[in-house]
Amino acid sequence: MTSVIIDPIVKKKFSYGPNNDQFGHLYRSPTDQKLPVMVVIHGGYWQHTTDLDDYPTKAIVEHFQNHNLAVWNLEYRRMNVQGDNVTAPWPAVFEDVAAGLDFLYYIEEVANLDLNKVLLIGHSAGGHLAAWANSRDQIKPHSELYRDHFLRPKHTISIAAVLDFDGAHNLSQPHQVERLMGGTKVDWPLRYAASDPTQLAHGQASICLVHGGLDEDVPISQAQSYVAHSSNENLTLEEMPTAGHFGMLPTDEQPAPYWPQLITLINSALARL
Repeated sequence: MTSVIIDPIVKKKFSYGPNNDQFGHLYRSPTDQKLPVMVVIHGGYWQHTTDLDDYPTKAIVEHFQNHNLAVWNLEYRRMNVQGDNVTAPWPAVFEDVAAGLDFLYYIEEVANLDLNKVLLIGHSAGGHLAAWANSRDQIKPHSELYRDHFLRPKHTISIAAVLDFDGAHNLSQPHQVERLMGGTKVDWPLRYAASDPTQLAHGQASICLVHGGLDEDVPISQAQSYVAHSSNENLTLEEMPTAGHFGMLPTDEQPAPYWPQLITLINSALARL
């Protein structure tokens, strides 16, 4: 790994792999202080034509990038919008998120990061990937996704997440799960066991689920069921009764009535790092 020098700038791009989509933007205050890290994972893993900064999660990045912490806005290979998934066939999406997180070990010293204080946040498909990454200690050694050494977030906030692949029929785009996984659960039971947050929900890592009661893309029943069937005592659910799928994140087109509540949740998690 080539050594990297961090200049005192607000934003720097790092590549964690050879593919054009294997990179992240690191936002860091120009200080010599070792900083905690907020990792942000956007949604839309079937939207290969969309740029990193176009996702609603940019609101989180923009709000917190000037705080006294480092923000790692993670990109990953995404599936083709239409047709066969040749751009990011399984396990590309999972491997990229894992590699993008673990890449922080390579720049820990030069970027002066405190990797004992990591907050992981994801929305929608990114919420699924955050919940999955939060539970990597539950992946069995025979899986292609197993790693014996990986970055463990101290807290995770999973927003409007796909959490249960068995409930894919209730999603607004149910076919995307099979495209992501390269087939059905009958076809690939071991893949699903290592990729489905519901099947990895029995660890003790700290995770907060945030979900809207009026979410028509991913029903809130996924989050409620996840909590009901998990033995994790550090798992909580914040229900936002009148929020839709994007009700927590403001965009240029729409306000987000629950944005202040989400900011409060994130600040509370940061205070506990």
